[in-house]
Amino acid sequence: MSQNNRSKPTRVAVAEPGQPTGKNLYFDNKKRMIYVSPYLHEALYLPKYEYKKFNRFQSRYVICAATFMILGPALSSWFELPLWIAFVIALLALAGFEYSFYRFQKGLTVVKNFDKESAISTVDQMITSESRQKAYIKIVLYILLGVLLVFNAYDQHYSQVVITICWIALVGCLYMAFTLIRMLLRAPKEDQN
Repeated sequence: MSQNNRSKPTRVAVAEPGQPTGKNLYFDNKKRMIYVSPYLHEALYLPKYEYKKFNRFQSRYVICAATFMILGPALSSWFELPLWIAFVIALLALAGFEYSFYRFQKGLTVVKNFDKESAISTVDQMITSESRQKAYIKIVLYILLGVLLVFNAYDQHYSQVVITICWIALVGCLYMAFTLIRMLLRAPKEDQN
């Protein structure tokens, strides 16, 4: 067996409650969570007390999309305002999130000489039965959310623009479900001795 087939480390860490997972998140050889920032192009140490705040920032796109999905029909039906106003409000919310996330990253400690090849991806580390159960539930909820958005748009006889946006949201929900399925398939199986 060649050495190249085993280049990735096989050690795993047990997931903690509220621990962020996803791309650009790793555990180094000191078992510290490291975020490789695409904004700053640096490896940043993410301490446990910042997990909750980081998880909120990871949800920023979903929050802004939900803001648009809620405000669009509400503003047009209640106040007869055009749809673009809801779009601008959602963009302003996204800009605020992005700026806050940038400042959050600037406050984290930079890790010098971080080696991604010797680190464990948090995606590959998801092993507990509890985290697997949560992932299965999230998959079902993402699919249901997308389908219900489209069904509601047709049931309420929304404009073609809103229906199109709901279809785009369905595609986004299916993408998130697919991403979770891929993470589950890539994660090492739990030992059952």
